[in-house]
Amino acid sequence: MIHSIESGGLTVKISDHGAELQSAFLKDANCDCGCGTEFLWDGDPTHWTSRAPVLFPIVGRVINDEYRVDGKTYRLGGHGFASRMDYEVASASKNAITFVLKSGEKTLAVYPYKFELKVSYSVGNRALVTTYEVVNTNDTTMHFSVGAHPGFMCPIDRANESFDDYYLEFDKNETIGRHPMVAGGAVTVETVPFFDDTNILPLKPDLFKTDALIFSNLKSSGVNLKSKKSKKYVRMEFPGFSYLGIWTRAGSPYVCIEPWFGVNDPPDFTGELKDKPGIVRLAAGKTFSCTHTIYFYNE
Repeated sequence: MIHSIESGGLTVKISDHGAELQSAFLKDANCDCGCGTEFLWDGDPTHWTSRAPVLFPIVGRVINDEYRVDGKTYRLGGHGFASRMDYEVASASKNAITFVLKSGEKTLAVYPYKFELKVSYSVGNRALVTTYEVVNTNDTTMHFSVGAHPGFMCPIDRANESFDDYYLEFDKNETIGRHPMVAGGAVTVETVPFFDDTNILPLKPDLFKTDALIFSNLKSSGVNLKSKKSKKYVRMEFPGFSYLGIWTRAGSPYVCIEPWFGVNDPPDFTGELKDKPGIVRLAAGKTFSCTHTIYFYNE
């Protein structure tokens, strides 16, 4: 089922399958006919069938789709299972909705922790606020990753722009490297040089030939997706997240801006889930919460 929330000309649609965003449409401010701009990627199967999957209880891949907890081996596909399950609606209003996914027989077979995962969306002032809450319902510490994977139209105006017209504008100048992806989907702990005292990243398909750009230790907690030819743009704020991924399939008309708590396995990693980079450790009975905000501008 598809649910809608709206405020101030911004209408957001979400599916209860995966608690996944389906649309983020902003009406033109000076138009009464309902025209406007769709910012969210539309799931065109020619390029990528997803739109904004929820990543849990892992982010990225574990080597050979296997990981270990207390000496026992479990299997999980890329980004975990949360994007492929049906959620219940815990609460809903005109401008906000909360979905909940609870552990059960199916999840415990591949992830040996009991949990509640709440995904909340609210809209106002051209902003979409997304909050993830993980509740540990075990009597021991649980270990997990959680993250976002929203895709945005790029170009936003397909008729008059191209992917190469776009760039990412970070809030602060950065001088950091990226974590390269290597064989098998592993990501190195070490970085290679990338940013050199700049806050601008021009988008080119060649950037993504080896998959995602992955950063940690950014000074910026916000980034804008902008065009050289248009005033329409998207802003993502992600305070507190430990990693940021930027991804598209090379040659595709979208780009994903992905704040994460967690990342792929390092090469040749054979340790336990609790030892993976970026893993969240949550004590029994406690709740972990994180929030990112997306702003939409079409003037």
